[in-house]
Amino acid sequence: MMKYRNLGLDLLSMLAGAVAGGLFTFIALETEEYGALMFYAVPFSIGAVSAEVALRMRLRSYKELFFVAAGGVLVYGFALMLLAIEGIICLVMALPMGLALAAAGALLPYELRGRPNSTLLILLASVGLAGLWDARNRGTSIAAEHTSFLDVDASPERVWKEVLALDRLPAPTDWVLKTGLACPIRTELRGEGVGAIRHCTLTTGSMPERVTVWEPGRRLGWEALSTPPPLKEINPFRETNPPHLHGYYRVVYGEFAMRPLPNDRTRLYRVTRYEHRIRPAFYWTPWCNFAADRAHRYVLESVKQMAERDSLMASKP
Repeated sequence: MMKYRNLGLDLLSMLAGAVAGGLFTFIALETEEYGALMFYAVPFSIGAVSAEVALRMRLRSYKELFFVAAGGVLVYGFALMLLAIEGIICLVMALPMGLALAAAGALLPYELRGRPNSTLLILLASVGLAGLWDARNRGTSIAAEHTSFLDVDASPERVWKEVLALDRLPAPTDWVLKTGLACPIRTELRGEGVGAIRHCTLTTGSMPERVTVWEPGRRLGWEALSTPPPLKEINPFRETNPPHLHGYYRVVYGEFAMRPLPNDRTRLYRVTRYEHRIRPAFYWTPWCNFAADRAHRYVLESVKQMAERDSLMASKP
């Protein structure tokens, strides 16, 4: 195990990196964009500044510089929670990419040691490019779709009946949903056919919907008229409500589809089409799909249990 002879200098280096990250975070929040500046430039600058300060105090190996860079990321995250700017869930999701970029940032002054001005210039150029990239993509959304399915030991007609009758769902047992991710509680269908209103109540708020596809025993589709926050953040210090929970994620369309299987069984699909404004898409879209899949499976399991129970009761003499 490595021994650090001067923990005070390490902490000072971490703090310097966290301050630099905080400065660029303030700029990103002022622009109301969660993109390259927030998720590329911030962790990269934390790593670069932490390592640069550490190098100025005494020569170190890259392994030691990575330690102070990672520490800078953790100090930065702790400060965001303390100031009620962010919560645990989003910080945990951002941590893998943040540590990787902080490691890259720490490599910059290590390779350019003895030329500190070069480090500063490259860092400022990186931040500028990130800002320009965000400005170019300002306000644009990323469209995505996620589908989950489950086989049910009941006919499509019986499954259709249960899909329409989701007036109250059991409490979720999935620990992921218990962390605060948006989870359906109940739905209320007002009317029948295309144009009917489907009111879905989530753990984070209400989502009114209008039915656009009505094919009994086959498909039920709807457009979402508004979307509540995708999660409730957890903060051990005080309540927090980050801006990215409002207007950065929007459900566009939802659907149940029923495909008949042999022996009077059904393959039930749950589809969600959504848009989000958080970049980079290659990193954040899988997180969105993961959350959608957990919510999908919770609803699919609930429909499966009710349909199979009713089917079993109907088969009894």
